[in-house]
Amino acid sequence: MLEPVTPIISNPSEKENNNYKVINLEETSNIILQLEVLNSFSLTKGTKIKIDKNGLIEGSLRNKKDGITYFGNLGDDINKNLENNNEENTLDYLLPIKKCDNPGRFFKIQYIKKLNEFILKDLKKGFGTFVKIQDSIYLRNKTLINIGYVYITIIFCENKENDKSKEDLYGFNSDIKIKVYNNDIKEYFFEKGKENDIKIGRINYGNDIEIDDKLSSRTNCIIRYNSVKGWMIKDGSDTILKNGEIMRNFSKNGTWILASDNIKITNNMIFKSNFNIFKCNFIQA
Repeated sequence: MLEPVTPIISNPSEKENNNYKVINLEETSNIILQLEVLNSFSLTKGTKIKIDKNGLIEGSLRNKKDGITYFGNLGDDINKNLENNNEENTLDYLLPIKKCDNPGRFFKIQYIKKLNEFILKDLKKGFGTFVKIQDSIYLRNKTLINIGYVYITIIFCENKENDKSKEDLYGFNSDIKIKVYNNDIKEYFFEKGKENDIKIGRINYGNDIEIDDKLSSRTNCIIRYNSVKGWMIKDGSDTILKNGEIMRNFSKNGTWILASDNIKITNNMIFKSNFNIFKCNFIQA
């Protein structure tokens, strides 16, 4: 039985980002999702993994056509574990790792027929499956963000205006607490309704939250409160030029969000799992 799907809104900005636009899968019945390896310690760069509406097209270890493709690792003794590949832990695609202390299913890609879309979800094994923020997304309670080697948790705080009878998915009526896990743990509190952006980035560049990590950009991302939608996060920063135009500065190494909820896969979406970085593209069969 399929679990409920609640895809995260990929791009809440008013101006559509064409590089992050979903291909209409209804235009063809033979659409294929192609994952291309952009970077990896164990997979060959440029490797292409093809998935259709039934699952992994070639080489599935699980050999089932149920619309689900499980990626993961079976531990140090791969050959032995392949023989004992039981139903609960069986994989479709093996991700080689020199040492895996937490083997199992790392993430799944699933075709949802009712919605006519593919989704990605982390399965709480390995080091997590994170999606690169191409533009901006709405935050949900306990969202986990990764920047370089730093992890950040967003927690919605209750206040007097909260209506407990309604589920506040995106923190529309909430202040937020931001916890930063670096060399130590630091907590920051911000009130809703403040118009100024919360800037997160490298030390000594005027950020509200400073990160001691060389992989982070000067301003790696910003968090702001939207009076209509709630809290949102945006990669990089904007610079207002002398002529009044706004120049977008994306971060160098990205702002990543844990795929703890089902995330709708879109064309050109980039995600990473256990030192493997993949790019998603829809192609014609």
